Order: sequence, then C-alpha cells, then structure tokens
Amino acid sequence: MWASAQLGAVLAPQQDAPPDLAAEAAESAARKYRHLQDASNNALPSLQQFSEQEVNSYLHFMLAPDYPAGLAKAEVRFLPGRVHGTAVVDFDKAKAARRAPGGMS
Repeated sequence: MWASAQLGAVLAPQQDAPPDLAAEAAESAARKYRHLQDASNNALPSLQQFSEQEVNSYLHFMLAPDYPAGLAKAEVRFLPGRVHGTAVVDFDKAKAARRAPGGMS
C-alpha cells in the first residue's frame, strides 16, 4: 500500500514544520486513512474520527512533498458545521510548471 510504503521516508524531520504539527499525528491519520481504505475495498462500513492536528500533520508530512508546483501551506480548520481550508498558491510558479517539459498539463 502506498501510504505504508512511504511512511518512513516521508516523515523525515522537516525544519519548517509549524509547532502544532507532529509526525506522530500524521502517522495516526495515515493509519485511520488506511483503515477506511481497507474497509471500503471490502465493502465494510467504517467510521473514523480525525483531529485537526492529525489532518494538518498529514497534509504537511505526507502530502506536501507531492504538491504541484505553486501550492504550499495547505491547512484545514474544523469550524462548527463545516471545514475551512486554505493554501498559498503562487500562480507564477504553477504557470511556469505547466509550460516546462514534463510539467502539468
């Protein structure tokens, strides 16, 4: 499974990790996500609860290395009755990546 294979390599300490993010929280979110995937693959019901720290840590430690050019600092906030997400987008970097050979299409 991709997430489990990447876990050790992706969770290397990062200098720019905000203090409220933790590799352990990212690992917890990854375990819960794998549980949901396994249940879905076997047509079984499953319910998992994710904390804001787990989701943001997962975004930072697991997904950020694979963000497309120009995307950075994605985060979510759990608000009453909704989820609010933000990210920094550098449109110049995204545009340049689209024009580069092998870039986004």
